[in-house]
Amino acid sequence: MKIIPVISLFAFMAFLFASYAVAQYVEPIRTTDIPPTFATDPITIDCDDSEAAYGPQQNMQIAKRAGAANPHGLEDGDPVDFNAWFKAAYDLDYLYLYIEVTDDIEESYSEGKSDSWTWDNVEIFIDLDTNSTTNIYSNASTIQLRYCRSYGVETPGRVAKTDFLVEEINDASMWIVEIGVPWTAAAATGVVPDMLEQQAEGIIGFDLAVADADGDGTGSTGGRNFEGGAQAFWDPDTPIENADNAYQNRRVFGWAALTGIGCDPHPCDNISDITPDLQISIYPNPAGDHLIINAVNSSDLHGCNVNITNLLGETLLVKEIDQHPCKIDLSTISSRGLHFIRLYDKAHNLLQVNKIILQ
Repeated sequence: MKIIPVISLFAFMAFLFASYAVAQYVEPIRTTDIPPTFATDPITIDCDDSEAAYGPQQNMQIAKRAGAANPHGLEDGDPVDFNAWFKAAYDLDYLYLYIEVTDDIEESYSEGKSDSWTWDNVEIFIDLDTNSTTNIYSNASTIQLRYCRSYGVETPGRVAKTDFLVEEINDASMWIVEIGVPWTAAAATGVVPDMLEQQAEGIIGFDLAVADADGDGTGSTGGRNFEGGAQAFWDPDTPIENADNAYQNRRVFGWAALTGIGCDPHPCDNISDITPDLQISIYPNPAGDHLIINAVNSSDLHGCNVNITNLLGETLLVKEIDQHPCKIDLSTISSRGLHFIRLYDKAHNLLQVNKIILQ
């Protein structure tokens, strides 16, 4: 008789846990494309967003405002003393963010203060495994990073603070930070760039939050939770009353598609549309210091060109096939991980595209 209540208790707790997990799942409100930056069009960390490689301006929503009658937005008639927007781009080493914040009072974190997240700061959330069905952070792929105004990188994730590329501008009414976030800050060692290509086909979980700490300007009072303080989010939670949940629940992130994966600056090759009758084999895969290209009919390969690119479409090796089978020396390619190998005929028509991993 005593077993029944215990079983009932476990069943009830399981029901509560399941209900909590379902309630915490939130489909992304915001999605965006983050374009690649190539060697011909690099991002310069100089607090200037004029580079063509940057994507469009992404506006943020004020989701919390402390002390206001309407705590989840600006009251009618209030001056707009806080706002934020950003632009983004990426390469295989960094996620680049240009962030511009309108803020009439500087309340910056400094050594000795507590609760760094309550002062003027930017928080960056990255999840390289959007296929996960769990709510909580994954140690291997998810990170919460923080940059504090006038202070610098405060939580660098899995790398050193000096691994970030940072430039900041401060004036009386606004502050700007341009930052190169190393992908390795968000991922366990050895999974980049493979994660960028393979996890959810280039879609990552992403969010950005900006805190506005208002006080007397001296830094001795204030914080985002004091009168006038506020927070802005790129992808605010649903419902809005649950805002500021990203720090503990990655399922509320938005989604960002890393465009141009496996492409060059021109329109991407649609691999699924390439269905030649050629019987060409490329091996081994994964490959070490060499690669073999073979064909049933040697004439199918004679005079063809081999083009090997990284995930951004940057050409790493070009070789004309002058023998059958053809042995390709890979020792000159320093990058490892996932690459693309394309075969072109004499007229430079694309014959075949293959993914290959270099070890």
